[in-house]
Amino acid sequence: AIQYELSITDRDDRDLFSNSAGTLFNFENLDKGLFTAADTSLYYVDFDDETSGKDAVVFTSSGEFVHQGFREADQVTLTPDVTFNGARSGQGSDGFRDQYYELGLDIAYVTQVSEDLEIGPIFSYYYRDYTDYEPGGSTERDDHNFNIGLEMMASNVIPDTMILLNYSFERNKSSLETETYRNHSMGINFIKAF
Repeated sequence: AIQYELSITDRDDRDLFSNSAGTLFNFENLDKGLFTAADTSLYYVDFDDETSGKDAVVFTSSGEFVHQGFREADQVTLTPDVTFNGARSGQGSDGFRDQYYELGLDIAYVTQVSEDLEIGPIFSYYYRDYTDYEPGGSTERDDHNFNIGLEMMASNVIPDTMILLNYSFERNKSSLETETYRNHSMGINFIKAF
């Protein structure tokens, strides 16, 4: 697949925040088994009004493992992944560079409430190690990111469309106090089948 993403925000009165383009390769295991899929992507992200410390070539790779839950219809999904953000040499407008390695694990438990409704908790943990965070300086940074939430998937509410609702609480613990934060996020996605 070819992917393109555009982010728009009112941060500092700038409408365009970033855009990215790249490729996504998906491999699926058609035989039954614990390992079900692998995804690999390579893309370039360009931040508007930022220097090379933010713009980057990003590589991500993940695997998916699915196992039966407590009930026959329930599923536990484990998704380990690795990311390398190859931000170019130099500093961003904040004086730092976003080059990092990231290791993570997503866990989702899905239980079928009815034929058209699934719901379950989600959890993720990511460790991010920034390399040469302050070019020419001594500031170092690594982050531990935790996410816990709830996800609901409804089908046939709209014909041939799946509705995905989610809520999550995020806690980022960084070696830099200014980068430690908490977030609440809510989302809704409409996935159309063609």
